[in-house]
Amino acid sequence: MVEPLKTQEEIKEELRRLAAVADSELGLASVATPVEESASAKPDEPAAAQETTGATPEPDQEAIKREALDAAARIIDTIVGEQEGSQQRPLAPAPPESEQRRAEQDAEIERKKFDVGAGSIASEKHPDRNEDVVFVDEKNGLFAVFDGMGGHAAGEVAAGEAVKYLKSGRFPNSISLEQTQSELEGTLREANAGLLSRVRKEPALHGMGTTASVVKVWEGAGGEQKIVVGNIGDSRIYILHRGGTALEQITLDDNSVDPPSSEKEARLLQKTLNGVTDLKSLNPRELAAFRRRNQLSQCLGIATIEPHIYVRDIVDGEQVIITSDGIHDNLTDLEIVDIVSASETAERAVEALLAAASARSREKHLRAKPDDMSAIVVKILAAREDPLASPAPEEENMTAEATLSSEDEAIVQEIAGEPPEGLTAEEWLKDVLIPEAIKMRKVLEGPTFEDFDAEWKNLTFKQKMRTALRKARSDIERGV
Repeated sequence: MVEPLKTQEEIKEELRRLAAVADSELGLASVATPVEESASAKPDEPAAAQETTGATPEPDQEAIKREALDAAARIIDTIVGEQEGSQQRPLAPAPPESEQRRAEQDAEIERKKFDVGAGSIASEKHPDRNEDVVFVDEKNGLFAVFDGMGGHAAGEVAAGEAVKYLKSGRFPNSISLEQTQSELEGTLREANAGLLSRVRKEPALHGMGTTASVVKVWEGAGGEQKIVVGNIGDSRIYILHRGGTALEQITLDDNSVDPPSSEKEARLLQKTLNGVTDLKSLNPRELAAFRRRNQLSQCLGIATIEPHIYVRDIVDGEQVIITSDGIHDNLTDLEIVDIVSASETAERAVEALLAAASARSREKHLRAKPDDMSAIVVKILAAREDPLASPAPEEENMTAEATLSSEDEAIVQEIAGEPPEGLTAEEWLKDVLIPEAIKMRKVLEGPTFEDFDAEWKNLTFKQKMRTALRKARSDIERGV
């Protein structure tokens, strides 16, 4: 059986082949000849007996004729069908839609760099109006949450106006890391100017403003990936590190209440407030800060702003979480970690965050706060491997007795500080930080610690070092 023809090139090739067959085997002038001879063709007659000597057997001329006739008929139907715009005889059966769709989905998954979930719900105080806006541009690795404010429709207008400045195509994947940082800061400043201009034209919008938490996933020529973060206000951006227990808050809320003397002090205070479930655990200053934590020192829509720009490494398996205060005011950091870690996909993580925050807002709980709620979760699927988590081949068999390089010692001191008196950085890491990391894991993992312990034994020294340093940094931030 001759395969159905599909394209004009295949048709032309078939014509050329049949013309050659006709010339060499049948003495025919062209493939049109079999159509003219069709009346005399006798396909039902038995073929002549072939000689059994060593001579080349005679070709089956009747079979060749039938092949030529079939091809000519298909060619004629194709030409007629194209002229009449009909599909009387399709050249080839199309692949089943389900198979084609499956192939497209497989190809799409192969290309995806992120697993993304995003969602937003309006406050029960004003269910007909949502003053939060979420923005997702997966193609360019750009994600943002805006939380509008100002009463009535002003907050909704502010957030909607600000997000327009992210839609101008200013963040292609081709620009440098420095350009990305500059563009992000410039975009926030332009958005601020745009809001001020809008208020001048429409005085009824006076007092409107919006937070802005923007993430651009940047990829270098060598495949390394970083997140460039722009923030103003009290929406937040976190990284949930691999392992699902270490939540790092990248941004720092712009809070105007008794601002701490240093960023380190501010982060320690914020870490404390993020975990509050009992007001009795707070000292007077912490209690005052908790009760007035939503009073902002700046947002988009005021005369002068200073956007915060951060850059962080990001690796395969880590998740970026962006939330408006409707999420993180209602939920503690630990609850956010538990919800996202337990979710199979980013979309389900967002759904669970919204559901949990909404439920909490209706409870008689010290964190309960009815508000618009928005969240974006971006899981990195195709980032570079962490250099500490993926050691070089010669380091594969390193044990806890390995010697720290000067670079490793610098990392220890940078993240965990100077070692206690009488201990070198190496001794501090091996004798204190790593055992403490194991102990902390045991507390966090609970019944599943045995699985972690088995996994820990297979880790290289540098992988253990990374876990220990994260534990140390977490302790430092919490003031332990």
